[in-house]
Amino acid sequence: MTATLDGLELAAPPVQRRGSERPVRPAWPAPRPRRRSARPRPWSALAGAVVLAVVLTWAVAPGWFTSWDPIATSPKDKLLPPGVEHWFGTDQIGRDVFARVVYGSRTTIQATVIAVGIGLVAGSVLGAVAGFLGGRTDSVVMRCVDVLLAIPNLLLAMVVVTALGFGSLNVAVAVGLSAVASFARVMRAEVVRVRASPYVEAAFAGGERTVQVLLRHILPNSWGPVLALSALEFGGAVLAVSALSFLGYGVVPPDPEWGSLIAEGRNWLASAWWLTTLPGLVVVVVVVSANHLGRSVGRWRGERA
Repeated sequence: MTATLDGLELAAPPVQRRGSERPVRPAWPAPRPRRRSARPRPWSALAGAVVLAVVLTWAVAPGWFTSWDPIATSPKDKLLPPGVEHWFGTDQIGRDVFARVVYGSRTTIQATVIAVGIGLVAGSVLGAVAGFLGGRTDSVVMRCVDVLLAIPNLLLAMVVVTALGFGSLNVAVAVGLSAVASFARVMRAEVVRVRASPYVEAAFAGGERTVQVLLRHILPNSWGPVLALSALEFGGAVLAVSALSFLGYGVVPPDPEWGSLIAEGRNWLASAWWLTTLPGLVVVVVVVSANHLGRSVGRWRGERA
């Protein structure tokens, strides 16, 4: 069909019938979304809890798990491979490696608990003060936290332990100070979120004091993610304490410690692989178990929220 306008012939657009349009197929099929389980796997959290419970029992009562002396030497039994009598074999002077791992857990776990406690308390105080007061205090505290987060934790811990000196306690303090920034950031975010809640505003309007509001309403509702982070930091602290002990900053031989056991066995790695591999596997299993437990606690609290 055509129409005339001032002598010009215009063609009308073709009329398309319904159903005549064909769907355009994409050249490549769209990727299917992956199915993710909404619920956390309970067996992984249970396995992590069992592993940590066993390791903590090692630290509290090592004599329940082995009858060997971790320091006594026996040159005739040196470099024996793992077996029924010596589960992790023996080292270059005949000491039982499993006994040294079990007794060394006391020093490593004690330093880890101290480190996580320092990071938890100091970081929570800084984060709570910054999030609750806000303004210039929040800006100053969080800029310092950003500076600490820009430095790798292990490097910061090495700087601190170099300044403090060698020893298991100094290693724990160094690792704890390196974890303060992570706890402070999480606590500050939770305090800011809870402080904007209606029940907190109602408490201020009801005439409650600032300290009462902080202790009664804000902190009890902010501790969940911080405790989940403490479980994750526990695994990281075990790794950091072992790394510093491996570098020679920990206890003085012949006292056993996980990192020093790995360092002592590296010279015999070709002929006696168990001196380094088996203590290293213990560290890996503990770190992975703590991370699984921390993530499970975080998902569980997220589902409840």
